[in-house]
Amino acid sequence: MKSKKTLLIALFWIYLFNFGSGQNWEWEWSEQNTQKDAASWSFLMDIDFQNNIYTGTQFGDSIFIGDTLFAHEGYYDWSNWAIAKYDNEGRFQYAFDITVMPGKLIFGVDLVTDKDMNIYVACEFQQWAHLLDTTIYNENVQQPDAPQVFIAKISPLLNIEWIRLISSPSQNASNGLAISSDNYIYMVTKHHGTGLSIDTVNYFNQDTAIHKFSLGSLLKINPDGNLVWRKEINTYGAGFDVRELNTNASNNIILNGHTRDTLYYSNDTLLHPHPGENMHRPFIIEIDSSGEFVSGLITDWSMVLSDTETDNF
Repeated sequence: MKSKKTLLIALFWIYLFNFGSGQNWEWEWSEQNTQKDAASWSFLMDIDFQNNIYTGTQFGDSIFIGDTLFAHEGYYDWSNWAIAKYDNEGRFQYAFDITVMPGKLIFGVDLVTDKDMNIYVACEFQQWAHLLDTTIYNENVQQPDAPQVFIAKISPLLNIEWIRLISSPSQNASNGLAISSDNYIYMVTKHHGTGLSIDTVNYFNQDTAIHKFSLGSLLKINPDGNLVWRKEINTYGAGFDVRELNTNASNNIILNGHTRDTLYYSNDTLLHPHPGENMHRPFIIEIDSSGEFVSGLITDWSMVLSDTETDNF
């Protein structure tokens, strides 16, 4: 066990005074987490409609956040995930954690909030994950270590409203979560395929998909956890990844990521500038709220988009 305590700057908030003059940057407040694990990161996950701030921190066996201690003996490195809420003045509100079986990992944790202050959290896990008072089990008994994906709705009082599971024999990944102004949740998942076997993905026990090569899905989910529609994103070449999911002022969905070949969304095709040559290129796709393709392109830049924002005004 690592005994060295590391002080992580988990969160900071800066206000700019005299913005018109571009002067007088000042610290407004800051917050600190203390934990044993030296190899850890903290992230700003969401800011809700009341300007409350949600952060996420990977941790191993223990972490102090505000007045809360999470301790899980026998865990190392980045096995667990802590989510904390602060108000606009930096006052700690609460924290909860997501834990997994010792020796397993959590990946791709995303969090969004709606106008009623409900929390939606999604992530991929191995074998089982524990969230608040509930343990979520991998439904694939043949491949219990294959990462599965869950999404959960949590009330402002930290009660779990529902949990939905996405599972298959292959490796499943959560690639993004977003919420529109009319409280519909959008989620992107990826299901890895080797081309050697045919796998079936089960979405919430409400839909299924069969795939041989890597498959991406864009899901629209209503506030009750029901699947409204699902659209497929895939390529028959060397593969692709979705990096970000956003919504804009028109409640359209914006996807960006990178692909090594021509990309297919539902019945629409985005031609790669170098098809078949395995060249890594970024893409951007706009989709309307009914799931129909609006526009998109694969650029000829040899780069990856690390962060994008949409015009929400």
